[in-house]
Order: sequence, then structure tokens, then C-alpha cells
Amino acid sequence: PTSNTVNITLHVTSYPNNTANTVGVALYSSNIGDLQTDSSGSFYGLLVSFNGSVLYHAPGSSYTSLKSSAFPTPKAPFTMTVLLTEGSSGNVTISYVYINGTVYAVNLNTPMPWTDIGYVGLRASPGNLLYVSYFGVSPSPFGNVERLINNIESTSGWGTLPYMANGQLVFS
Repeated sequence: PTSNTVNITLHVTSYPNNTANTVGVALYSSNIGDLQTDSSGSFYGLLVSFNGSVLYHAPGSSYTSLKSSAFPTPKAPFTMTVLLTEGSSGNVTISYVYINGTVYAVNLNTPMPWTDIGYVGLRASPGNLLYVSYFGVSPSPFGNVERLINNIESTSGWGTLPYMANGQLVFS
């Protein structure tokens, strides 16, 4: 990350199963590669699940629970913001989670190194179809807010095709 805070905001318009602890906002180290699954492998992973649990994946291990009820399970539609900060030990701290404007102080210092954040995205699981109308990460490494819409990653300042401009996908 380009600073010591990262703000991840998403708006979920439809989500049929709010109880799965495997669906939510995911952070991965850049060495995750092109694995078929994120259940094992030599990478760091952190999952802030929509049901309020926080899971951690250490290199060469599988996911373990760090916290089981950091915030209540939201019902769709909902807007969720996860505020991450670099902790004093250099690890990722989940500071706050906002759901529909209500703040939940999580203050969980995780074992994931801040410098190993390589990817931020959504993690789904089989049988959980979710519709997201907005997903943004700020600050992005290129300035502005990094957005993912319809599987196209972009920022409003990019000129590499395709990119998002004024809410429209630009191909040429």
C-alpha cells in the first residue's frame, strides 16, 4: 500500500446467504499466483467475512479464525467499509468496519504483514451468488480510488484499455 491506511468500500445489492464465513473482503499477498483455490498454498491471506468473522491464512497453512463476531451479519442490500491500518508491529490491523453507516470498532491486529498486501478483492464460495454495485479501494497505488466493476479493474486516472471513466467502461 502507498500509505499506512486502506479503505475498502463495497455495496452489496443482493446476497442470498448471509451466514457463510467464507464470503467477504479478502486480502492476499502478491505471491498467491494462479492457484485453483485459496485454501492452501504459500501465501498470506486475510478474510473479513460478511458474517463478522475474521480468518487468517499463513503461508503453507490453511485458514484459522482470528475473531468470530467482530460485527453483526448485515442483510442485503448493505454498504460495508473496512478500514485497515498498519499496526505498530508492521502488521495489518482491522481498525473499524462500517455497515450502513454504523461503526464497529474491531481493533484486531492480525499476523499478516502490511507490506505483503498484494491484492484486495471479494471472496465468494460455491452457492453464494452476490451482486455488488460498487467496490472501491482507496488509496490505490496509482492515486484516485481503485474500482472493480464487471471484472474490470480500473482507476479513474488510467488510460490503459479497458478502463472506467465517469461510470462507463471504455474500450477504445
